[in-house]
Amino acid sequence: MEWLIMPSNSLRVTASKMGYMKDEAYIIGDECQAALEELLHNLQHEDTVSRSLRREIASSTLVECDLFPILNAAVNDASISYLVIQVLSNLTLPMAVIMPVKHQMTPQDWAKRRGVQHMESAIKSLCADAQITNILVNHIKNNIKKAGKVTMQKTNLGMILEIIAFIRNVLHADDIRPGSTNGDTIISNLLDAGFDDAVVDLLAMDEGAVWVPNLTQVLGLMFRSQKSSELLQLLNTESDNKADKEDNKSTLQSDGSDKKEATDKDEEGPKLPGVNGYEDDPVMEDKTYENKSQQNVPKIQVEPSSDEAGDNYRELDLSSEASDPKSVSSESGSVLSEGSSISPLCEALQNGAQVIASDNSSRSTTPTNDINDNSSTGSCSMGSGSSSCSSMGSGSTSSTIDGERAARELRDKLSQFALKFARKGLDRCILLCQVDLLKGLEDMCFLWVQNFFLPFADHPSVTYADIRHTVSSAVLSNLTYLACQSWQQFKMSMGKDRKKGQSNSKFKKLYLIMAVLRQILSQLRRYSEKTLSEEEQKWFLAATETLCCTTNLRQLYPMLIRLFEPRNETVQYLRELIHGNSELLQLFNNTHNKHIENGKEVMLQHFTDFVDNEVISTYNHLLSSFSQNTIAENEAVFTFFYHIVIDLDAVEQLFKLPIFNNFANIWEAESPPVSQESLDLMDYIMFKYTELAMENPEDGLDIAKDTAGSSRKKPQKGKKRKLVQVESDEGTSVKKSKVAILNKMLQTKEEIRGLYCVGSCTESSDDDFVIETDTTNNYTTKNIQECVEDLECRGYHSQILGLKSLLLEITYVKLNCPKTYPAEPIVWQYSADQKSIPLFAFTLKDKAVQSLKVFKILLQKMGLHQAIDSSHLFPSVPAFMTPEMTFALAKSLGPVDIATLKFDITEDMELLPDHLVYPGLTQYKGTDPLSEDDLFQPIAPLIPTHGLRAPGGMWMGLIKEANSKMSTLAKDN
Repeated sequence: MEWLIMPSNSLRVTASKMGYMKDEAYIIGDECQAALEELLHNLQHEDTVSRSLRREIASSTLVECDLFPILNAAVNDASISYLVIQVLSNLTLPMAVIMPVKHQMTPQDWAKRRGVQHMESAIKSLCADAQITNILVNHIKNNIKKAGKVTMQKTNLGMILEIIAFIRNVLHADDIRPGSTNGDTIISNLLDAGFDDAVVDLLAMDEGAVWVPNLTQVLGLMFRSQKSSELLQLLNTESDNKADKEDNKSTLQSDGSDKKEATDKDEEGPKLPGVNGYEDDPVMEDKTYENKSQQNVPKIQVEPSSDEAGDNYRELDLSSEASDPKSVSSESGSVLSEGSSISPLCEALQNGAQVIASDNSSRSTTPTNDINDNSSTGSCSMGSGSSSCSSMGSGSTSSTIDGERAARELRDKLSQFALKFARKGLDRCILLCQVDLLKGLEDMCFLWVQNFFLPFADHPSVTYADIRHTVSSAVLSNLTYLACQSWQQFKMSMGKDRKKGQSNSKFKKLYLIMAVLRQILSQLRRYSEKTLSEEEQKWFLAATETLCCTTNLRQLYPMLIRLFEPRNETVQYLRELIHGNSELLQLFNNTHNKHIENGKEVMLQHFTDFVDNEVISTYNHLLSSFSQNTIAENEAVFTFFYHIVIDLDAVEQLFKLPIFNNFANIWEAESPPVSQESLDLMDYIMFKYTELAMENPEDGLDIAKDTAGSSRKKPQKGKKRKLVQVESDEGTSVKKSKVAILNKMLQTKEEIRGLYCVGSCTESSDDDFVIETDTTNNYTTKNIQECVEDLECRGYHSQILGLKSLLLEITYVKLNCPKTYPAEPIVWQYSADQKSIPLFAFTLKDKAVQSLKVFKILLQKMGLHQAIDSSHLFPSVPAFMTPEMTFALAKSLGPVDIATLKFDITEDMELLPDHLVYPGLTQYKGTDPLSEDDLFQPIAPLIPTHGLRAPGGMWMGLIKEANSKMSTLAKDN
């Protein structure tokens, strides 16, 4: 009670128990440990509303004059250091967690909050001292050495966790003073102290799974102001310079003694760069290195995107190789798609940081207690406070030069750390999460780390063996499932009861998942074009087998592209979709002959099913911002156009006014980020259109005459399209949009509508498939066979085959049979989680057939869930269905091709009895995603638990019911 009644006196007593200063040295008291334990206990149990103890500490000098001096003095006392770090870690918890911004806060509330915020900023400035960071890193290294090969003790484990959490909190704390570089100084000091090696050593330990979440948050905060493409370019430049230097050395040594003597005599002759004088003169070598580092800083194009207000500036890459490091579209600065930094702890941190920034500017007149004043820091014996104040330069020029040099040195250190982590840390993160890989991949910070560090695999020193687990089929399959699940959750959050914060967080997660998927596909595609060792080739084939033998990922990309909404989704997300789809198709084209026989037919059928007006419209929407795109992203669009023109022989589908408008803009631009092959493809498309216009001059002249002045204007948001009166075929006057008239003018061999803009000016996509309904026919009286025949007559034979394939895949996953073939990722994971498996509408025809009444009756006859009944986006196969039920339903849809089955059956077309040892609802344990063959195979089902478990709250009711029955029986007897 003393802490609550007299907190000020209690703090004085606590400070006196901790120790005192004597001759610029801090003397630790005998009761220091007990005082720290008491202080930590009261911090952990303080009032969560008022935070009175925390505010009292903020208004005192306990942090500067006691806690940090004790941390310096108790270097060899692990128990006291552990307590001090625990206290400091608790004091630096994010403001959005301990004192979140609430509605109707008074000026006194803001003052209290700002006082605690100033304390966190002061702790951050004190941590900028190199001595403090050295102590923290040394404690981590000492605990690792103590453990050795033996299991780490609980105390050592807890100390490492607290140090990592303290570093995370300090890096996340806000700098109150504008222009402060305490964060960069702390990062630089950490790297100088060997924090990069400590991180690798921590991940190499068996207990590494304990601190993976905190480490990923620390890495995100350390690299949040960097871009992976810039750091990778810096590494490549350094390696090129070293290679040139070694070549010059070998050339000089092989010249012979005569040439060497002649060179020595001619002292005034030119010297070879990088050879004479550079190694012997360290000053000259340092200057040369600085100049080269300055020259290799990439230039950023400062033209914002016109489509999205939140778009970050794009890096313009004019190289001809799509695999160039500059083509990386998901960089650390744009990883959350709206220009905001990642949240290392929870979603509340991100919103809290923005509120804090606005509060500081709008409420600057509120009185506060700034404990980071010169007076408060001057009264302490710590040198960090004075050093932070003395960092102000005497002149603006010298301070600017020093700042640039410090930033350049920090980039050099971070680039080396990133390369080391890509080689030794990425795979370890996956291996440490293999017990529950899906849970690990759901963490946004974990996804951010994978997305940021995967591009460094392009460096020559990184081999496929270094990242083989990161790009394994298990990771790809789990990410495919997470992408489907996250997309459904995001779409459902955009409904009537929409909450902006909730939908934004779900979209950020979806964006990160697709960004990591694109990075993995890019690396696999790059390694498919390289020569690998025999062992690496085995791992690579195992990883690509799932991509070639399954269809979920190939179907997912076109569906997400077709359903892209510019008003709710960002251009960065669209770039990841289109670039990732291009990488996937290139990878399939490079590796399909090693896994399947009819790879070309599969690819042709894939384009036939998924190329439609909406997909073309979305691709053209990305091309409209070609100047902000990288060359790899623009080439992905033109590669898609190439498949339409050459493979499908359907160039007329590209005769759209917006596409021609983008072509004209590209021709008019100076040095557009487009290859010469793409420019030739544009010429060929226009040539084919010219031929069409010559064959049908009236249509061509009408288009040029009526739309020459208005085709390049983008419709304004919020305004309705103009409607004009036209005569219909029957002579009656009807209203049609102007776009519909233009679409009618562009008729060639078949009805192909023009595309004016994505999602707003196109007519309903369901018009492509005319649904003929017979209101007089009673579908409820039809059986399954009659419904199937009706749908096949309407042209939905492929959709019936897709439903049958889904049921057979579910049967294969749920059977207790050898899993010799890769399973579909979506089917396997939904079955493993005991969830109903959705019937996704991947194509327009899938969407059309699901809207038919006869198809809904078919699903009802089969016992499947309707989308409206289960409150989901698509119909689904119930999770309770057994393998016998799904196999019987598949046979009811038509004859089953035995050659395509992944499991064995009897001659009577029945399932083998050995595969039905555990019938009914099956349970799956966690899969081992990193087996030797690296195939994505589910584990055989375990013995099911019969019956349903009652919720925990029902147990008391069941016990009372049983007791009443027992008492009734006793009375009767």
